Amino acid sequence: MEPIRTNLEALKKKMFDTLPYLCLGIILFATIILFFGSANAVIGIIFLFFAKGAVHSAFTIESHLTSGFLFLLMAVLGTFATMGYVTSIVLNFLVFFLLIFVYSDDFAPKNYFLFGLEFVLMQMNPGTFDMLLNRSFAVLYGFAVTTLFIIVAKRLKKEPAENPLIKKGFAVISNQLNSLSKGQLSQLHAGEIFDIVSKYCAVEYNTVFKQNGLMSGKEKNRFQLVLCLEQLGQLINEAKLHYEELDQADQSYFYDLSKLFENSTTRDKLISQLEHFLKNSHLQDSHLNSDWRLLLQSLIKTLHAKTEKVNHTATVKNKLAYKGSQLKQHWGFHYFQFRFAIQKSLILAFSFALANALPFSNSYWIPIMVYTTIGAYPDEAFKSAVTRVGGTLAGLACFVLVTQFIPVNIRLFVVLFIGLTIILSTTNVFITMIAGTQMAVSSIAPVFDTIPSILLRFACVIVGAVIAVVGGRLILRANRDDNYQAKLNELLQIDNQLVTELNHALEQGMRGNHVSELILSLHLTTNELLKAMPRRKMIDKVQLAKLIIYNRSFLKEVLLIFMSLDLSKTDKENSETIQEALIVLEHLLATKTEVQKESEIYSAYIEKAKSKTNLDYRIAKCSLAFQQIRGKVHLSGD
Repeated sequence: MEPIRTNLEALKKKMFDTLPYLCLGIILFATIILFFGSANAVIGIIFLFFAKGAVHSAFTIESHLTSGFLFLLMAVLGTFATMGYVTSIVLNFLVFFLLIFVYSDDFAPKNYFLFGLEFVLMQMNPGTFDMLLNRSFAVLYGFAVTTLFIIVAKRLKKEPAENPLIKKGFAVISNQLNSLSKGQLSQLHAGEIFDIVSKYCAVEYNTVFKQNGLMSGKEKNRFQLVLCLEQLGQLINEAKLHYEELDQADQSYFYDLSKLFENSTTRDKLISQLEHFLKNSHLQDSHLNSDWRLLLQSLIKTLHAKTEKVNHTATVKNKLAYKGSQLKQHWGFHYFQFRFAIQKSLILAFSFALANALPFSNSYWIPIMVYTTIGAYPDEAFKSAVTRVGGTLAGLACFVLVTQFIPVNIRLFVVLFIGLTIILSTTNVFITMIAGTQMAVSSIAPVFDTIPSILLRFACVIVGAVIAVVGGRLILRANRDDNYQAKLNELLQIDNQLVTELNHALEQGMRGNHVSELILSLHLTTNELLKAMPRRKMIDKVQLAKLIIYNRSFLKEVLLIFMSLDLSKTDKENSETIQEALIVLEHLLATKTEVQKESEIYSAYIEKAKSKTNLDYRIAKCSLAFQQIRGKVHLSGD
C-alpha cells in the first residue's frame, strides 16, 4: 500500500509541476491561432518546449536573445524553403548542416534540435511572401510571452544558496578526510568525488556552449571551486597510498580539516577557519605540506572571489573569435559532429525532395519522421524508428477506438489538454508519440475524411522511418570504434593545449584566458571514454583505466602549478628557476622513446627535483604523467 501511495504522491507532484507549462501551452496555442492563423499554431508548441528547458537551465540575456533570433530566422527560412522545389532542397541541406555543425557538438549533441524542429514544421504548409510578416510577428509574440513566463517562473522558483553538487562535494571531502585520519582506508573511494565533478561539468557545459564556449567570471569562479574539490580528492588519495608514512600529527591535521569543512556553514566562516588552520597546522613531509597548503590557499582565494561577486565576462568579439577557432579546429571528416551534420542534412534534403514530389498534403510527415528518428549511430536510429512507428500505430488505434467518439466541437480542446499534459509529464518516446498522434489526427479530422487520412499518415511515418534507418547506414555511417579513437586523440590534443598554456603561464607568471574551458573539455572527453568502456567489447579496459589515472595525475600537477603562479608574484631569482624548469619540460615533452624507459628517466629526475623547489618537483611529475598519457593513448586505441 505504501509504494502505491508514494507513486501517487509523485504523480500528483509531477502533474502540479506541469500545470504552469500546460497553461502556457494552451494560451500560446489559442492566441496564436486567434491573432496569426492556424498555419502558425505549431509556433506555440515550439515555445512551450523552449520555456520548459529554459526555466531549468541558467539564464543569460545574451544566450536568450540568440535563441530568439534563431527562432525568427528558422521561421523565415522555413517559409522560403516552401517557395520552390530547388529552394527546398538547397535550404534544407544548408540550414541543417550549419545548424548542427555550429550549434551543437559531441557534448551538446541535441542543442540544435528545437530550432531544427521549427524549421521542419514551418514547411508543413506552402509559404508565400505575404506570410512572412505575419509569421515573423507570431514568432516575436511567442518569444515575448515565453520570456515573460520564464522570468516569472525563475523569480518564483526557489534556487539553493549553493550549487547542490558543490555542497555534496564538500560533504564527501569532509567524510574522506575523517576516514583518512582514522585509517579507515577501505572507505576512501577516489571515484566518489570524480562522479560529482563529472555531473557538474555535464550540466555546466550546456550553459557555456550557449555562450560560444566561454565562461563568464562567475562561472569560472564556481568551476575553480569544483576543481579545488577534485584536487582535494586527489591529494586524499595520494595520502592514502602513503598512509604508512603519516605520523600522529599528520592524522590530527586531516581530522581537524575534516571537522573544519563539516562545521563551516557559511563561506565567510569557512574562509576564516581555513586561514586560521593554515597558520597553525602543517604536515611533516615538505612536498606534501606544500601541496596541501597551496591547494587550501587557492580555495581561500576562490571563496574570497565569490564573496566579492567577481564577474568578468568575455566580450562579444572574444567569444566570436573563440567560437571561430573551435569551428576551424572541428572542420573536416575527422570530427564526428561534422560527419553527422553532413549525413543528417543530406538525408533531410532527400526526404523533403520526396515529400514535395508526392501529390498529397500528408507527405510532410515523411521529413518530420526522418528528423526526429535519425540518431548518431545506425542502431540508435533503428530503435528510435521502431518506437516511433509503434507509438504512431498505437495512437491511431486509440483515435479510432476512443478519441473519434468525443464530440467534434470540444474534441480538439480535450485532446490538446490531455496530450500536452502527457507530453510534459513523461520522457517516454512511445507514450509521447501516442499523445502527439492524437493531437495531430484531431486537428485534421474535421477537415479530411478520417480513415484515409489516418492510413496515409501512417504510410508516411513508415516511409520516413525507413529513410532515416537506411540513410543512416548508407551515408557516412558512424562507427563507435572510430569515435572512440577520435576521443583518445582529442584527449591528447587537449593535454597538449594545456602544456602550451602551462608554458605561457610559466613564462608570463599567470594562467592563460582559456584554461578553464580546456579543463572542462578534458573532463567531458574523459567521461565519454569512460562511457565507452562497457559498450566496446574489444577495448583494453586495463589500458584505458591507466590512461584515465595518468590523465587525472597530469591535470592535478598542471592545476597545482597554475595555483602556485596565481598565488605568488615571480621575482627575478625564481624566474631563473622557472626558465630552467621550462627547458626540462620542453625536453621531456619532446622525448619519443618508449614509455617504460621514460619512466626510469623521469623517476630519476623527480628524485633529484625533490631537493630543489616545489615547482621543479611539480613540473617533473607533470611531465611524467603527460608522457604516460601519450603512451597509453596509442595502446588504448589498438
